[in-house]
Amino acid sequence: MNLINDLIWLYVCIWIVQAKVTSSDALKWNRDFSLPNLLELTDPQKELSQWSLKDKVKLEEGRFVLTPGKNTKGSLWLKPDYRIQDALTVEWTFRSFGFRGSTKGGLAFWFKQGNSGDGTEVFGGSSKKFDGLMILLRLDDKLGESVTAYLNDGATNFDAKSASHFASCLFQYQDSMVPSTLRLTYDPQDDHLLKLQMDNRVCFQTRKIKFMDKTPFRIGASAVNDASKESFEILKMKLYDGVIEDSLIPNVNPMGQPRVVTKVVNTQTGEESFKERMPFYDKGESITSNELFEKMNRLEGKIMANDINPLLTKMNKIVENERELFEQLRQVLDLNKAGGGGLDLGDDSFKDFLSMNANLDKLIKEQQRFRLESKLHGEGGGGGHSEIFSKIILWLVPLIFAMITLTYYMFRINQDIKKVKLL
Repeated sequence: MNLINDLIWLYVCIWIVQAKVTSSDALKWNRDFSLPNLLELTDPQKELSQWSLKDKVKLEEGRFVLTPGKNTKGSLWLKPDYRIQDALTVEWTFRSFGFRGSTKGGLAFWFKQGNSGDGTEVFGGSSKKFDGLMILLRLDDKLGESVTAYLNDGATNFDAKSASHFASCLFQYQDSMVPSTLRLTYDPQDDHLLKLQMDNRVCFQTRKIKFMDKTPFRIGASAVNDASKESFEILKMKLYDGVIEDSLIPNVNPMGQPRVVTKVVNTQTGEESFKERMPFYDKGESITSNELFEKMNRLEGKIMANDINPLLTKMNKIVENERELFEQLRQVLDLNKAGGGGLDLGDDSFKDFLSMNANLDKLIKEQQRFRLESKLHGEGGGGGHSEIFSKIILWLVPLIFAMITLTYYMFRINQDIKKVKLL
């Protein structure tokens, strides 16, 4: 019966915690800047008045199909600009369906400043001179199926083939019946933390980018395919004015990161091997520099990815408890030194310890006497009796020391208990 009651109480506690988390996230949910439930639309033209559909995008059976056929492109944009107040979390639910293999198509999620970059040259969503952030899902020739993040300043032409991304991760998205979720979190108050999660796994996170802080920007998604039948679809989009609980999931299962390698050919044997390119590889730096950089980078990643704030909180609590304990101990010592009051730590408190010390001295002297007598008996021809007595002493000495040690620790424990009671 007690077990059933405990299980019921545990279930109630879990339900309460989940309800609190859900209610907290619900308060941050900005419905005006989010897609409505596409399966429950009754008047799409009115309920989607905040959104702009461009090119070939279609609304079919509760989802937006950005590329409904071969060699098509489409985009979906929020009409009003968005301005970050405290923090931002955007969740896109999407899928790629109908094709797997080599393609020049891709799905892009946009966070652009103002009206810069209007056009469809870059994956159906922008001109080459866009200003802002693009998160791109595509089948890269070198990386395979991956997610890459690009920044552009609006002054230079963007080229996906030559542009360098500032972050990436491997992510299989092609021809999936199950939708995936992309979650971008930006928190200026947390030292400008920019974090991307794919299906609740951390793709990347950095504090080196001040992402459109207090500047209005446009939010949208676009896609393009080639001669393939790859269909890019958008099922949901939710925007939160803050950091939600799922954004704080620790990076216990990090996503695979692409690595650039160099093929090395042995000129004598013709044997081929691959060596990973290090950050200082092209600069002729020593292996020590590479190793130091790699270790520092790995350490920084572990610290950021595993979110050590809860650990720091616990450590601070432990330190505070230790300070209180030392303060109480200091007060006890001051009272004892003053000799005025509530505690008496005079000689009586150590009487047992002193008596134990005297007994220990007696035992040592007795042992020395027994050794001397056994030695004399051995020299006088004591024979078998001396040998037996020596063996007994050999076993008895460790036993005596074990008993003495046990007695000493019992005394210390007793004294600690008395001090705790006095406190």
